[in-house]
Amino acid sequence: MDVGTGKTLTGIRCVKDDAPALIICRRDDVLTWQFELEAEGVPLEEVYASNLPPDTDTDNLESAWIIVTYDRVKREPWRSWVMETPFQWVIADESHYLRGPKSERTKQVIKVTRHIPHRLALTATPIGNNLMDVFPQALFIDDGQTFGTSWWKFRNKYFIQSGPGWYRRRKAKQEVADKMKRFAFSVNQDDVLDLPPKRYIVKGCPMSGQQRRVYERLIKDWEYEITREIDNQKKKEVIELDYVTVMMQKLKQVASGFFYDDKKQVHHLRSHKYNLLTRTIKEDLPDVPKIVVWGSFRAELERIATTLDEAGISHVNFWGGKKKDEARQRFTQDPGIRVFLGQNDSGVGMNELIGAPAALYFSNSYKSISRTQSEGRTRRIGSEHHKCILYVDLLTEGTIDVPIHHDVQQHIATAQWIVSQLRKGVSLRNLIQ
Repeated sequence: MDVGTGKTLTGIRCVKDDAPALIICRRDDVLTWQFELEAEGVPLEEVYASNLPPDTDTDNLESAWIIVTYDRVKREPWRSWVMETPFQWVIADESHYLRGPKSERTKQVIKVTRHIPHRLALTATPIGNNLMDVFPQALFIDDGQTFGTSWWKFRNKYFIQSGPGWYRRRKAKQEVADKMKRFAFSVNQDDVLDLPPKRYIVKGCPMSGQQRRVYERLIKDWEYEITREIDNQKKKEVIELDYVTVMMQKLKQVASGFFYDDKKQVHHLRSHKYNLLTRTIKEDLPDVPKIVVWGSFRAELERIATTLDEAGISHVNFWGGKKKDEARQRFTQDPGIRVFLGQNDSGVGMNELIGAPAALYFSNSYKSISRTQSEGRTRRIGSEHHKCILYVDLLTEGTIDVPIHHDVQQHIATAQWIVSQLRKGVSLRNLIQ
């Protein structure tokens, strides 16, 4: 299924109430599964994201959803625990990660899931550059019913060796495609034109150890001030709005990988979010020629610019100075410029971004209007030639990134509901009183 056509939702609805279910995915997509499960009404207490103690009593997991990464499921004690747990379903998200039948990851994932009766593989790219990619994914799904269990026999049947290389036989592609119909179906973006043109993806990454230490220190300082207010009624200012706003801003900065000291000097922290950004652009959106990246702080935007330079991703910068208009024009006119990097609060009144079918939010503004306005820069008159507009949120897990994202989405949903009711002729006063 193409990116944005609902692979995750399809997996959840296939399983429905037939849990317990094991989800094996990339580290970047753990948070996506958590959000999608929550949106589908799965209770949070039934979702475990790689944090379930391996010695947990399996009798208490009748309706649980266990989310674990490809790298973790192949290691002890997780490997043994998975093999001993009576899962009803296993979902291999981005199943092309099982390419290479001789890789340790592929062998272990297939081995530890053989006792699970229902298996689902989800991917937009089941075949990369080599038809051989099909074999391990098929083996994961049906235990060799379609292509057998021998990689050697599969290769010799559909490929021919010439020197050190193996080349596909003349009719192999059609024969493999015909057999894949037993266990596979595909969805192209053209097949789902009745879906909303906006599509949303959430990607998460963990805090680094350095980030976590600074983040925990800020929380402890905040807790201390609140406690001091309780003990000394004269210190009421510590839980007033201004103080809370300042602390939220500091936590948000640490979630983006930096903080300011007392002299207003920027100190950068090790942050996985910058690697997540470049991976998303290079691996998940390799064929998207134009991408918009939104951030909140000058310090994070400057670091993103440096990260993009190091990754060899061409970009223009839209913040500060007198070259903002030049940046907009270059992004539109120069096919060699791939990324437009700007501040989300400034995403108003621009028409030059309609050439970008994807927008990445490195961090969110507190203002829902900034979110809706910045989304509107890539989805407006002139962008009709895109099959969809993709919005990707990059969140640092376990930080204020998550509640800010939830809050912005809830404000937008409320506004959309009011609009829909007004269009039905409902009185405004009846809606807001």
